[in-house]
Amino acid sequence: MAIDLEPIRDVAERLAYIAAREDKPVGAPNEYDEFHFQHQCPGGMVSNLAYQLETMGLRDRLNDILEEAWHVREDLGYPIVVSPFAQYIVTQAVLNVVGRDQGRRRYDTVPDEIRLYVRGGYGEITGPIEPNLYDKITRGAPPITERPGSRLPPALDRIRATRGPFASDDDLLLAAFYDDTQCDALRGAGLIDIEYPIMATPLATLLKEISNRPSIKSFHFRQAGA
Repeated sequence: MAIDLEPIRDVAERLAYIAAREDKPVGAPNEYDEFHFQHQCPGGMVSNLAYQLETMGLRDRLNDILEEAWHVREDLGYPIVVSPFAQYIVTQAVLNVVGRDQGRRRYDTVPDEIRLYVRGGYGEITGPIEPNLYDKITRGAPPITERPGSRLPPALDRIRATRGPFASDDDLLLAAFYDDTQCDALRGAGLIDIEYPIMATPLATLLKEISNRPSIKSFHFRQAGA
């Protein structure tokens, strides 16, 4: 079946226009790499990992760690590779690879977050975990069967008492996710501009943008009054 790609081109053109207006970098499609679909780690996370490994003198181990991340995900019953689980998987992969270099076995060192995940602290796991590995990771701790949210103490009342009062629920939610410095920076930045003069064609867009510029408008007004 033929696929109409015109809407995709239209969206790409609009995004490129907005990127140019906001002075943002424009990426380029990468070549197909089957390995990416095996480890499934997000691209931004891979870039950060590469930088961190370089600072530790381990830049040449990137592919080894990504391959280990693929196997860690298999071992842990295929958790979804999004935050925070992507970070947990890669952290465990780094520990396994570095530990192997030092003569230790896989999963000899396990972060608390991985233990909590395996026990069910983030909800029911997606797939089965090999019993011996399960025992090694949990160290005999019982599985968690209650709803994960019920294990978290209420936070909004504490935030209201310690960082309030708040002018709106939006400000309360900002405080729940960010510290005071970050909240002040977000408020100071103001609202995101979503009003772009994008028309049906690039030429029409250019003409509308020119007509919307204050300096051009004032010039028109002066000409009209002359």
